[in-house]
Amino acid sequence: MEKDIKVTEKEKRNYLGIVKDNIQKSFGESGIQVYDQAIKKLNIGENSSKNEVEKLVSEIETSLTKRFGGNKSKPFCDELRQKLIECEKFSPIFWQLLSGSLEKDKEASESKIKKEMDSFFKKGIPDESDIIEIANLLVIKGVKQDKKLTETLMNLSMEKVITDLNGFIIDSEIKSFLNKLPTYSETDSKDLINYLKMNKINVSDEDIKERIEKERLIMKFGNLNEKEINAEEKFRQYITMIFDKKKNYGYLKNNYTVQFAEKIFEKINP
Repeated sequence: MEKDIKVTEKEKRNYLGIVKDNIQKSFGESGIQVYDQAIKKLNIGENSSKNEVEKLVSEIETSLTKRFGGNKSKPFCDELRQKLIECEKFSPIFWQLLSGSLEKDKEASESKIKKEMDSFFKKGIPDESDIIEIANLLVIKGVKQDKKLTETLMNLSMEKVITDLNGFIIDSEIKSFLNKLPTYSETDSKDLINYLKMNKINVSDEDIKERIEKERLIMKFGNLNEKEINAEEKFRQYITMIFDKKKNYGYLKNNYTVQFAEKIFEKINP
C-alpha cells in the first residue's frame, strides 16, 4: 500500500487550487457547488493527504457525471488528472486511474468509429467531405477530437476499399490468365503471382494456386454464383464513385491499388 504522504500547505493550495480553478472554468457555479460538496463529504481539511486529493477528483467525477453526463464530465476529469500529474510526479493511483480510463475510452471510440464507418459503407464510399462530417458526428457522440481522427477515418476507409478491390482484381486477373493460358504450367502460375505482387496486390502463393484451379474448374463446368456477380457489381460501383469528378476522393485516387483497379475497369469496359 502506498504511504499516505501529507500535502504541505503550499502543495495543498496548489493541488486544490488546480481542481477548484478548473472546475469553475468548465462548470461555473454548479462546478463550485460540486467541489464544495465533495470537500465536505470527504472532510478534506488542512492536513489533507495526496490520496485524499485523488479521492476528491474521483468524487467530483461521480457527482459531475450525475449532473452533466459522462460525455462532458469524464474528459474534464481525465484532463484534470493529467494536469495534477504534470504538476508533480503524483501518486501511482492517478496513473492507474488515467491509464485505465484512457484504455476504456480508446476501446469505446474504436467501436463507435467502426460502427459509423460500417453504416456509411452501406450507402457508398465516404469522400473527403463525408469524412469530415463523420468525424464531427463522432465528436458529438463522445469520441475525442484531434488531428488524427479524420486521418484514422481515411485510413479505415482506404483499408476497406483496398480489401474489396483486391478480391476482384485477383479474380479478374486469374480469369484473364486462364483465357490466355488454359493449359498453364507451374512457371506460368508463378509468373502470375509475381505479376500481382509487382502491382502491390496482397497475395499468398498457395491461395492464388487454389483460386486458379477453382476458376479453371468453374470455366470448364460452369458455376457462376451470386457472390461473384455481387463482387463485380461492387467493383464497378467503387471505381465509378472514386473517379466521379463531382466527388473528392483524393485520399484514394493516389493509391496504387486503386489506380491498378481503374486500368482493369477500363479493360473490362472498353
